[in-house]
Amino acid sequence: MERYFPDRPDISNMGPLSKYDAFLILITQPVTCTTPVTAASGSSRTLQWGVGWHNEGWSGADGTPPEQAFACAAGNYAAAYRFTDAGLERFFPNRPDISNMGPLNKYDPFLILVTAPVSCTMPIAQ
Repeated sequence: MERYFPDRPDISNMGPLSKYDAFLILITQPVTCTTPVTAASGSSRTLQWGVGWHNEGWSGADGTPPEQAFACAAGNYAAAYRFTDAGLERFFPNRPDISNMGPLNKYDPFLILVTAPVSCTMPIAQ
């Protein structure tokens, strides 16, 4: 797991962030952030996921149901999680009885537990 601590290079090991990278940040006081947005290149992006947890950001259209958003990894993942203002949401393939994740919007970060290597192609919404 990569981590970054301000003014602590001795315990930081995080590399540069790429477009759509998801990350968690602990905010200790109110702050206003401005994130630059650039035009997307192409209509899709391909992610190479190995076994384990992955932080990603949804790049498709707003309102995409989780089963559609994660379809590119069907059969190769066990769970997906997303933090929202309302709390933690989860999605388990073929388990609507224990899933509570709502539709994903562009730039929504999520965690996905991959169980077998997969090449996942996701759309890029314009």
